[in-house]
Amino acid sequence: MKANHPYSIILLLGAILVVTIAFSFSGCDAPLTPPQIFTNPMDTASSTFVSPFSTIISGPEDGDIITTESVIFNWKGNSSAYQFSYMIDSSGWSTSAGYTSAYLEYLDEGQHTFIVRALHLNTTSVESNPHVTLFTVDAVKGPSAMFTPRRIYAAVGQPFTFSVSAEEVNSLYGARLSIRYDPAKVAVDTISPGSMMQGNGGSAILLPTIDNATGTILVDIATVGRHPKGVSGSGTLAVLKCRALTMGNADFTFVRSDCSYRDTLNTPVAIRDLVGGRVVIR
Repeated sequence: MKANHPYSIILLLGAILVVTIAFSFSGCDAPLTPPQIFTNPMDTASSTFVSPFSTIISGPEDGDIITTESVIFNWKGNSSAYQFSYMIDSSGWSTSAGYTSAYLEYLDEGQHTFIVRALHLNTTSVESNPHVTLFTVDAVKGPSAMFTPRRIYAAVGQPFTFSVSAEEVNSLYGARLSIRYDPAKVAVDTISPGSMMQGNGGSAILLPTIDNATGTILVDIATVGRHPKGVSGSGTLAVLKCRALTMGNADFTFVRSDCSYRDTLNTPVAIRDLVGGRVVIR
């Protein structure tokens, strides 16, 4: 029988020694490095999740009174904010995508609320407690006449209602209001007296003329039987019931040369502002 080569024996002994050493170390109590745990910052349950939030950096502050019917808000978000949405009053959330500002116009007189909230990078988590800004619009000084609301949205064929209001009047007894509109886009069906000219034991006398062919309205209204005779403050003079005919913007405007107020002595009262309205037909 042929003898084994001495080098083969040496290699075999070396392999046995390596295996023996490996087994001996595997039984020791040396500490093991724990595996790293991956955390997903997009997961709301993750310890690294950062909630999105927004900060308004310019625009009216809480309690501000502004003297214009339009306003601009600007804001910014933290590193988790992907995009934003905002809401004025109860109009519903408007997605502003990548924008960080909002231009609001045709704001009615009185108090308004503005809210902006951030959407997380995961596109599902939204700012849970956004700040609410309360501000007041006082853009029209009296004695004046104006449409309220200043802007209405309507669909083709849809009815809508405008109120014509007196703003900051004193001892008002009667009014004449001349109004123009686009008869191709809207039709005016009826005009009725507003609540301001009634009450306190009195009633309103309303003499309206509607011409949907030319788009003109002439309204004469007076209060009778009241104690005291005239009305003061701000309120609704007349209510217009209208219909949207075709798509586009239709403006209701006053004809200043044929608008007038009179007090309880039948003396003319100068009207400071005449503010029209707009219907957006979609």
